[in-house]
Amino acid sequence: MLAKICSDMNKPNGQYELCNSYDAVMNFLRELPIRKVCGIGAVSEALLQACDIRTVGDLLQRRAALKFCFSALAQESFLRIALGLPGRPSASDPRRKSISTERTFASTSDRTSLIKILEEICDILIKDMSRTGITGGRCLTLKLKLSSFDVLTRSVTPGRLISARDGKFLFFFPSNYIITMATEVLDRELPQELRLIGVRLSHLKFDEEDGGSETPVSVSAWCSGKRRYWHTHGQAIDFV
Repeated sequence: MLAKICSDMNKPNGQYELCNSYDAVMNFLRELPIRKVCGIGAVSEALLQACDIRTVGDLLQRRAALKFCFSALAQESFLRIALGLPGRPSASDPRRKSISTERTFASTSDRTSLIKILEEICDILIKDMSRTGITGGRCLTLKLKLSSFDVLTRSVTPGRLISARDGKFLFFFPSNYIITMATEVLDRELPQELRLIGVRLSHLKFDEEDGGSETPVSVSAWCSGKRRYWHTHGQAIDFV
């Protein structure tokens, strides 16, 4: 916020330096008109002026009036502005919400070539997931750019975790559910001439989260008969 305000101070060619100290920031804000603050428009300015608040310093001095005239969210926002703090901190999970990768290539409508490109994109995505500690996601989105440069997006939410570690109960070895799902979505849009494919996974699940049923099972653990396994439909099966 402060950087944006300072960048507007001496336009077009001037510069403005604000010292990195509490006193300097508070002195700078004290006489600053509220309209100079990003996010305070004509309507907010009129409401604040009705409360006899015309400068950022007034926000702090007359903060009691904010309680009776604005929502709790607006009160917090105005007080953070008065103290020179950045935007409202998020109380939600700070971790990333999605992971994606895409590739541009020479336009083609050949299914074999497109499937090969899609598999390579998914392989890159899976490596990125492993590197960032992502187990999988609940929603897979395919981005397709046509040779006409029109862009299509298609999403699928199968009701189960989409992961490279899925299918682990079939023949004791994991299959790649990400590639399977992405291929199904792509096939619905063919034949079309494409020049870009992107794959995004959202509503993510991370490795540190409790999810024992999503953890790959080794052949030795499977054969030992000392653990309890879950069938893909959720039915418990005991092996002895």
